[in-house]
Amino acid sequence: MIEPLVMDKTDPLCWLLMPQFSERIRQFSQAFTVTGTDNALTWFEACFGSGDHRMLGIALIDRSDERPSVVGHLLAGQETYLGQPVGMVYQFSKDKGKDYLKSDDGEKSPYLLMRQMLEYWCRGHGIQQCYGLVDGAARAKLFGWFGFDDNMRIVRMQLPVHT
Repeated sequence: MIEPLVMDKTDPLCWLLMPQFSERIRQFSQAFTVTGTDNALTWFEACFGSGDHRMLGIALIDRSDERPSVVGHLLAGQETYLGQPVGMVYQFSKDKGKDYLKSDDGEKSPYLLMRQMLEYWCRGHGIQQCYGLVDGAARAKLFGWFGFDDNMRIVRMQLPVHT
């Protein structure tokens, strides 16, 4: 059975899953950033350890084996755009071969539960809009299943660093 879990320092299961969750963040950063590194893991670990809720981590966990494993994750943070708080999903991934759109037991699907968790977190911070960073049509489709609409493109200019 696959289920989402908000990574919270008060939950002992989260501490057990933290090495797997951290590794997923690190691997995602290596695969999807220009430089192969960013501060997503450092920032999340600092927020997690201090109980700072400006960053949200959701682990998709599979409990079918003896020990639960992380098979997907979402990482979001609070940003500001033109003086207003906005949510930003930095990372959202799932393992291939797993069906997250349906529930094994007839309950809400893991995707629907994750979306509700994200919406609840946003509302708790006074956030009325949430954005996601994607690098192509396949990732936009993944976010589309989650309820995001593909209505804008973000372009980027990498500034050279001269020494």
